[in-house]
Amino acid sequence: MNLDADRPERLVPGRIARYARRGVSAGGETMARHWRQGVLLAFVLQLGQACGDGGDGIGSAPAPLRDEPRGAILISIDTLRADHLGCYGYERATSPAIDELAARGALFEEVVSSAPWTVPAHMSMLTGLYPRSHGVDEHGKVLPSETKTLAEHLAEQGFATAAIVNGPMLSRKNFARGFQVYDFVPTRGRGRPEPTLPLGSHASEILARAQEWLAENRARRFFLFLHLYDVHSNYEAAPEFRAQFARPYDGVVDGTTKQLHAYLGRNEGEPDWGPQDARHLVDLYDAEIRQLDGALAGFFAFLESSGLARETALALTSDHGEEFLEHGGVLHGPTMHREALRVPLLFAGPGIAGGTRYRGQASPVDLFPTLTRLLGVSTPPGLEGIVLPVAPQEQMEWPPARAVFSESRQWPGAEEGDFRGSIRAGPWALHVDQRSGTQQLFQLEQDPAELRDASRENPDLVRELRSELDAYLANARAALEAEPLDREELEALQALGYQ
Repeated sequence: MNLDADRPERLVPGRIARYARRGVSAGGETMARHWRQGVLLAFVLQLGQACGDGGDGIGSAPAPLRDEPRGAILISIDTLRADHLGCYGYERATSPAIDELAARGALFEEVVSSAPWTVPAHMSMLTGLYPRSHGVDEHGKVLPSETKTLAEHLAEQGFATAAIVNGPMLSRKNFARGFQVYDFVPTRGRGRPEPTLPLGSHASEILARAQEWLAENRARRFFLFLHLYDVHSNYEAAPEFRAQFARPYDGVVDGTTKQLHAYLGRNEGEPDWGPQDARHLVDLYDAEIRQLDGALAGFFAFLESSGLARETALALTSDHGEEFLEHGGVLHGPTMHREALRVPLLFAGPGIAGGTRYRGQASPVDLFPTLTRLLGVSTPPGLEGIVLPVAPQEQMEWPPARAVFSESRQWPGAEEGDFRGSIRAGPWALHVDQRSGTQQLFQLEQDPAELRDASRENPDLVRELRSELDAYLANARAALEAEPLDREELEALQALGYQ
């Protein structure tokens, strides 16, 4: 079955199509199917399928929408790792409201962000393009006028559009395109209590503004984008949430962005942090998730009580994760490992079957075409994402045979032209660092923590994946010139410990 007849090369990049297929046993469990071409090159893919599949290898799409959603809400929770949510198997009670959303909707188990930091990853969500195509891969770069955003496309279809965002990286000059309302809630007050906000929390203010806008615009078709920054460092949840998660600790780690950046840039010979320090960072981070989840619980209750939940397509995701010394680092941006790239992706709304879980790889570039399909409007040509199977459509094959890509060109110490990238094909992930000339291969089903480099045992596979990654990069748009950050942008980044 041709899932995307107009863009087959985007669905299955290059020669990956000849090798990446999935096989399913009679009992519905995933098996390996070996494909060989030339000199014994084989990909062993163990890709899953939608729950409830009858074992024929074709994942059935959920029942078609009874009524077309009136609108859509896209919630991006900055820096949220998928594996720190209960619905993704986490053992701590960080996310009861998000878990409930997953129980009444669809969850994608392996979502690979297009970049391990905020700006390019969010631009991929809103353009349906990878960073090498939209070009906004560094601070100061501005999206070209010919690239249409999801908000611009929906506004042209008559939708009311609004964004309520938090965090200085989602600058107005880049991210306000197509939004009739662009409401920026500054990160002022992080680190000190304010009368109107819990310590370190701005989600309550953002979600209150979202409720007001929805109440004013629910008679129209609408698109609302919410960016929540609370989980991002500084890790400074209110005391009642810290008390739930923070175990005894007498070390130096405080969870501030300034200290974490200083650790990344420390001189050789300075002491490393150890397991107790990493555990304390995790405790502070988990407390932030729980605090944010409480704010989301109230927002989800509003959607239910107002009736909006029955007429709204809701998507919840993140731009990237966070590292807690799994590979020697902290924060995000420098690493292509799963702790920085694996993010949640949930959909709920009319016609979306509750409790559905999809294996196989999804990407932020899939949000644009999936949301337009859910809303029943046209999808512009040239997008690099695919329509995920939550949308109303006939039977589609899931998981699709595809590779997904990630890249980063900006991290502490990076120089002009530096590049780190990753390609995922089935259970295989190849990481490439152009500056050092290193590349590592990981078999994620056998080694989910990416601790063992399997490149020496699989040289043909490394060459094939590297060839696909190089072909992906070769199709990049001409590099955009970065504009100097204005004083307001610099001050906002400095206040968070970034400059």
